[in-house]
This record gives sequence, structure tokens and C-alpha cells, in this order.
Amino acid sequence: MERNKGFIPILIPLVIMGIVIVSAVSYEVVQRTNKNRFPSSTPNVESLPINISIPTSTPIPTRTPTNTPTPPKVGGGCSYSDVKGICTIVSIQKTSESLAQEQIEGGPGYKGYDVKFSFQPEGGNTEAKQGSLLLGNSWYPGSRFLEKYGISVGAEFSCTKSTIKTGTCSPTVFSFSTIDIIDYFETKPEIVELFACGDYCPNPREQYLEKVYKGITTKEECDRYGGEYSSFTGWETVYFCKVLEN
Repeated sequence: MERNKGFIPILIPLVIMGIVIVSAVSYEVVQRTNKNRFPSSTPNVESLPINISIPTSTPIPTRTPTNTPTPPKVGGGCSYSDVKGICTIVSIQKTSESLAQEQIEGGPGYKGYDVKFSFQPEGGNTEAKQGSLLLGNSWYPGSRFLEKYGISVGAEFSCTKSTIKTGTCSPTVFSFSTIDIIDYFETKPEIVELFACGDYCPNPREQYLEKVYKGITTKEECDRYGGEYSSFTGWETVYFCKVLEN
């Protein structure tokens, strides 16, 4: 009996520990059973597969405007009243402005003349007006143009004076029945440098450089532009039109 009394204090903690272990196991079993019977409606985010593609750049949609306004045409939609008459050449002069057009980049490449004329309407109308004879692009005509169309002081030409009625074009325009103001035959081609030497060229390179009219290779064309027709021979004969310095 004395031995049992010493054993009881040791047995009681063991019993309590066993009860705790059994309780813990029973709780875990119940939890697992409930999970199987009543699955949660909210999925475990950590267990879901993730398949998200992130574009490196998002294209910006473009749209072509369908009603793009058209820029207004300067001087468009004009109407004129016409008066026929006679234009008489009253002066032909070289002016600083007409001569300067030869040096303008992209210009005609020749010296021009300032041509003045007077206009006398038909039908006894005493109204008179003076104007300048310019080409359609506002260049001055050259000597060969004057010669081609017989333009000299005192020469008379049938012409029409057009006075604007509506629009924003030139207020007064003259047209000539026998003078084509858009005949740009005098316009010279581009001037370039040509190494005009064939097989044997012992002197410094600069001595063989010639200013020539680009693309002009026949005497007829060269004469038309007032150049000097020439050539040199290397592997083949090269013809060119040399620019004459005035």
C-alpha cells in the first residue's frame, strides 16, 4: 500500500498528457473530415496556377481623320471682265533687277529685259494703261525671247486686259495673242564643273576644270544657250558646252 502511494503522483501527469494528446488528435481528425464534407467556396490563392502575360508595350490606337480640311488655294476662284485692245511696246531696258535674275539660285540663268507697253482699248475708248511684259513665272524675258516674238520699241500686238471681278488673284492681267508668256525656252540648264582632259593630263587638276552646261552635248543645243561647243578624247570622245564668261 505504501508503494502504490508513491506511484500515484507519477501516474497522474502521464494520464493528463495522454488526454491532451488524444484530444489534439481527435480535433485534427474532425477538421480534416469537415474540410472533405464542406469544401470552402474561396480557393486557396497560393495553390492556384498563375498564367498572366504582361505585354511589354501597349499599342496606342491611331485614327485617320476623315474630314481633314483642305488648305485654301491662294488666288483661286477668280473671275475677270475682259477688254480687247492694242498693246504697244514703249521701252526695253536693262535694269539692276532684270540683270540680277541671272544669279538667282533656281532662276532662269540669263539676264533679262524690263519691257514696258501701253494698252489702248478698242472701240474708241480713251482709257489707257501701261504695264510690264513678264513671263508667266514673273521672270524677265531675255534677248532671244524678244527676238523670237519680234518685241521691239514701237511694235504693236493684239492683247486683252482682264480686270478682276471676284476673288483674290492679280487685279489686272494682260494676255497677248501672238506672244507665249509661258515659253521658257531661254532657261539655261544647271552649270557644273567638268574635268575636261583625256589620257595625258600633266598639269595641275585645276587647269582642266571647265564650267559647262549640264546635259548639253550637241552643238545645236550649245548655240541655243550661248555656250562654246568643245570636246576632249580619252577612252572615248566627250562633247560638252562650255559656259562663256560675260
